[in-house]
Amino acid sequence: MSTTNHSHLLALETAGNQAYVYRGPRLRESIGASALIGSVGTSWLNAAVDSLPVTTVVATSGKAVVVGDRESLRAVLRAVTMRARVDAPGLEGVGGIVEIGPDGFFPALRAAFERLAQNRGG
Repeated sequence: MSTTNHSHLLALETAGNQAYVYRGPRLRESIGASALIGSVGTSWLNAAVDSLPVTTVVATSGKAVVVGDRESLRAVLRAVTMRARVDAPGLEGVGGIVEIGPDGFFPALRAAFERLAQNRGG
């Protein structure tokens, strides 16, 4: 993978999933909360990356990996986390953005998840 236009990597995931899903006493609320977590890495991510010069590597329930330039990735992270605040209060979206260095994609991926953990506070 060329890193000319994709020089950075974003790891994004939700935090506090169990607390968010089980905060309500009804099964219907838990199912709805689970569906919202699923939206973070799928429909919300798709809306956030629309028309940006980024490439989605992984997009799954509550987790995503995207490569692109730093500013575009910041825009993706901002869009997804703001949507979580509006559409799913209590659900936290956390991300880590790192540069893809000369060692390539996989060391950057590891570093991005380490940065994500730091940003989460853990």
